Amino acid sequence: MYYGDGGGIFSMMSHPIISGNSITTNSAQYGGGVYYYDYTSGSTVVSIANNIIAFNTSGVLQSGGKLSIIYSDVYGNYDYDYSGLADPTGANANIKVDPLFVDKANEDYHLTPASPCINAGDSSSDYTCQIDMDGGPRISGPSVDIGADEWGYNISGSINLGTYNGDLSLCPITVRLQQNSADQRVDTVFISDNPGDFNLKNVYPGTYDITFERTSHWLSRTIKGVHVVP
Repeated sequence: MYYGDGGGIFSMMSHPIISGNSITTNSAQYGGGVYYYDYTSGSTVVSIANNIIAFNTSGVLQSGGKLSIIYSDVYGNYDYDYSGLADPTGANANIKVDPLFVDKANEDYHLTPASPCINAGDSSSDYTCQIDMDGGPRISGPSVDIGADEWGYNISGSINLGTYNGDLSLCPITVRLQQNSADQRVDTVFISDNPGDFNLKNVYPGTYDITFERTSHWLSRTIKGVHVVP
């Protein structure tokens, strides 16, 4: 923090990409959410994308430089949502609505099923190796969610792995979630040893055939007709 500025993120003379965060309930003298400061006249643009910036003492403060804000929800910041730049709400898929956290008062910043941030982010980037705040994969639904939480349900259970003398917890397993024989999502997971416990995070509502497989090995099991409902 620079002289008490930039409660959530402070950027001075640098050009970060700020993406996929929930920046909330921070306080600072200026720029409680994000403070971007750059007195040069360079052409590099700082990108703020897919972020929730909400319920801070203030929102986004720009002092010089070039700032791009897209697919973000900036809402409910006490002093202002934007300062030093034109309010971009309504342009580039930016919104200004309550993100509907599960329990803000107790610092539970997961999204509720009614959150306007679900499926509202920019999915043009490669999210193959990216995870959310709980370590679950991005993307779970038709589009990535705005903020740090990718909304969805966890599927857990046990599967019969057959006879195997090694340590199953060390073996990566490919898990395919399919609808009408088409892959909707492919994960690589590690499952617990006996009795084959598994946990899949951020599964979007729908009906899936879930296949656990390991090429040229003992394991290939399919669970058909798994219903994931809100």
